[in-house]
Amino acid sequence: MHSGMMFSTKDSDNDRSSANCATQYKGCWWYTGCYNSNLNGPFNHVNGAGTYGMYWYFWGKPVGSIKTSTMMIRKRKL
Repeated sequence: MHSGMMFSTKDSDNDRSSANCATQYKGCWWYTGCYNSNLNGPFNHVNGAGTYGMYWYFWGKPVGSIKTSTMMIRKRKL
């Protein structure tokens, strides 16, 4: 869903939504309009509040936000 999207921040809105997804969901990300993942959102411990926190839809646990994440970049083999 986010493949090929530019990174959006509160001061650089690069998503396809009419709203600024980074401002609306309190985190910078490669939003489309708006997201199925938001790993730069703030931690929110309230159950069911994952959409305004660190969130990954396909993770399979729709309760609260994820507490931590690690983004690792692997060098592509040519």
